[in-house]
Amino acid sequence: MSTPLTIPELNVIIADIKSDKRNAFARIEKTYSASILSFIVQKINNGKDAEDIFQETLIKIWVAIKQGECDPSKGFYTWCITIAHNLCIDHKRRTHTKKQSKKLLVPIDTQIMRISVAPDVFNRFTIIHLQKCINKLPSKLKDIVVVRFYYGYSYQQAQYLFFGGVPISTLKTRYFKAMKYLGGMIKKASL
Repeated sequence: MSTPLTIPELNVIIADIKSDKRNAFARIEKTYSASILSFIVQKINNGKDAEDIFQETLIKIWVAIKQGECDPSKGFYTWCITIAHNLCIDHKRRTHTKKQSKKLLVPIDTQIMRISVAPDVFNRFTIIHLQKCINKLPSKLKDIVVVRFYYGYSYQQAQYLFFGGVPISTLKTRYFKAMKYLGGMIKKASL
């Protein structure tokens, strides 16, 4: 990082940004971008993703300054790094969720539908058709069905491992909604 900007310098730059003066943000970018990018690269370990997060960080900093959410007297650099850190966390959550949902394949135990479909209908219904029906579900519903029955996780375990901040009540609602959809699809297919 080059020499940090002083509070009076930051106040002038922030005033210029708020009044839409051309290239006002360039001085902030020039001063802090190397250290912000370095911080992000250490957290992410993927150059392309780190560059995307870096660009998003700069945009968030600029928008926050425009909206008056920046107080240079409270540690401007730390504030910038906090924005970058939060975006890194968001990125890790998104990629973790994507990786987990890619792992959620559909080879499901046949017990899944015995709850909501009559046995004679179920016996005529093959596993292949069940898998096709599950694949037709919206991803939020499909994911909870696969996690609960194929992997055998409780709602609490599913919430912690796969669904981050989604409340357990929401997972239960999604599950019962999925069961209702699957029951209807199976009944239609068996007619």
